[in-house]
Amino acid sequence: ASLAARFVSARSSVTGQQIPGYGVFDVSLQATVPAVPGLRLVGTLYNAFDKRYGDPGALEHTQDSIPADGRVISGRVEYAF
Repeated sequence: ASLAARFVSARSSVTGQQIPGYGVFDVSLQATVPAVPGLRLVGTLYNAFDKRYGDPGALEHTQDSIPADGRVISGRVEYAF
């Protein structure tokens, strides 16, 4: 199991608007399958607390802040041989 944290301070948009800072936490779990040597299962929960935040847009964007995804679940199966 692992926990990752990302913290970003407040920033200014191209129009000078202040975009608030944020903190986001990700949680990952990994498990091996004893019955199948070399098989590993990995699951990750990104933005575990469903924090709503955005990042400053560039000149080609119409909005000052581009909203980020909310909570996202990802899984994968790995097999080493």
